[in-house]
Amino acid sequence: MKKILFSLFLLFVAWPMTAQEAYKGQLYITRQSLVSSGDDLVLEMDINFEGLSLATDRAVMLIPILRSGNYSFALPGVLINGSEMHRSYRHRLSKADSLAKANDPLPYAVIVDNRKSSRHISYLTSVAYQSWMHDAVLFLRTEELEQKGLVTSIFEDKIADTPLQSKRPHSPVVIDDQLLSLVNIVPPRNEVFTHAGNLLISEYLCGPAHKNKRRERSGYDDVYRLLNTEVNKILNQPGAELAYIHLTGYGYPIGDYQKNGRTAAIRSVELKEVLYDYRLSGKAPLEVTWVSEDWDSIANFVRNSHMQFRESVLNIIESVSVTRGRENMLMTFADGIPYRYLCGEVFPRVPRLSYEIGYIRSVSMPSSPGAQGGATYISLENFYQLAIQSPVGSSNYNDLLDLSARLYPSSAEAAINAAAVALMQRNAPKARGYLEPYAEHPLAYNNMGILYLLEGNSDKAEVYLRMAASAGVDQARRALNALLSRNGNL
Repeated sequence: MKKILFSLFLLFVAWPMTAQEAYKGQLYITRQSLVSSGDDLVLEMDINFEGLSLATDRAVMLIPILRSGNYSFALPGVLINGSEMHRSYRHRLSKADSLAKANDPLPYAVIVDNRKSSRHISYLTSVAYQSWMHDAVLFLRTEELEQKGLVTSIFEDKIADTPLQSKRPHSPVVIDDQLLSLVNIVPPRNEVFTHAGNLLISEYLCGPAHKNKRRERSGYDDVYRLLNTEVNKILNQPGAELAYIHLTGYGYPIGDYQKNGRTAAIRSVELKEVLYDYRLSGKAPLEVTWVSEDWDSIANFVRNSHMQFRESVLNIIESVSVTRGRENMLMTFADGIPYRYLCGEVFPRVPRLSYEIGYIRSVSMPSSPGAQGGATYISLENFYQLAIQSPVGSSNYNDLLDLSARLYPSSAEAAINAAAVALMQRNAPKARGYLEPYAEHPLAYNNMGILYLLEGNSDKAEVYLRMAASAGVDQARRALNALLSRNGNL
């Protein structure tokens, strides 16, 4: 399987070179180069999008493509979102089910279009070299995307057809302890697991506000009891600790839209106060929001139903805004037959409370003989804090960082730190075992560069160190300077 190394970072100055235009003249490409380096093909270029005109609810995906005859290879894309589109994109990312079903890989980098920030990108990637790439031409495909991420238009521009260059071999680099000490240690974050679902809620928490506040309070108490059951399922797991609780209430469109909106805001505050009184989340953050009229769910129910005039009803929902009379139009359409169906069959299925409970898991540490009390649990972040209290390179420092990677095998930061310890001990096979699964992770670039230096591959080491230095890793900058100076390139 081809391994792709990707680095993307924002620059603050444009390169003073002749630019190749792309995407209707809104993009300018400079410093394009294709270089063979050992078994790899290295692509480097700068993209200036100062001239990009992007609506807030639109996005573009920039995909470099190598093409030669019948062969082609698409490299990692760069997604540039308008501000509204970025909110929609983040919302889609939050839905784990939709990600699991997605066929297309996520972009390696996402940029929000903002005139106040730099509008230059430096792109560096390395792919496994194949013979057909010797005569490859570089194209940039620009895909225009709408709110739901659907491609509406595609543009392609040839941005480089220069012959492939070969990189001259470097002389072997002597790896001393000072160079090995330039590994970087990454402060880890506890892995957060999630438990999510939906709860049915009382009719007194749906639609317009009720005068019977006692019934509303009873509805909030019911929510607490149901949520408390779910929280206890988590806390009964050994070493589990709450990280956050996010709740979203959903209502249906009965009554005045503006009043429903105000009622929803009030319900968010009231439910949060009740749950705080019960101390449901303990010290963990608790977030409560409320959607007064959940038309997205209504549209999904209609789409999967066999109701009369289904397509017409969907067209009204999707094309007429709530504030411009969507509900009134549904009431009068086809003598009100579809609306009566909505009231009887669809609206009652909408009210619910969605919950997402985040939690961390700590591991149990064995108790010393004769120790009193139960098991002691320690989190990944606790391991790191204990390690850095010891001198770098000490037995305690090394053992704790190595142990944390074995106890938390799904943590990239723990693996990167354990690899750093192995590198300082000149144990390249062990370091590679930790780093290999995260070779494309930006946090691993510096240590991957040091690993390649230790293995004697200065070409690949330079690629990784450049990517890490571009991301602001000071150790990578210093290691790169040392590498280039020893090869006579400084």
